[in-house]
Amino acid sequence: MAADRMALAQMVYAAFPEDPYMAEHVVWAESIGDWNKNWQCTVYGPCWSPTSDCGLLQTNIIHAGKYEALGYPISVGCFIPEVNLAVARMIYDGQGAGAWTTYR
Repeated sequence: MAADRMALAQMVYAAFPEDPYMAEHVVWAESIGDWNKNWQCTVYGPCWSPTSDCGLLQTNIIHAGKYEALGYPISVGCFIPEVNLAVARMIYDGQGAGAWTTYR
């Protein structure tokens, strides 16, 4: 699983090159400090939070339209790391890191 974590970290850093550590910490916090759990939910999912959040950065179902704009229903795209990161990037570009309660 260590190699998987490294691959995941590289994807996160690539999606947020100007502040990779912020994004890494959001992923870490959103998965309750367990990268392996979050990775497994992404790869083997689906895992949804009680508040209808999913994927690496726990994007909320209110962002389903962003997934659809990328060609995926949220029920699929949320669990594809690159797609979840692309949607998270859209959210970040519009709202900043404060969009994630774990960052606030």
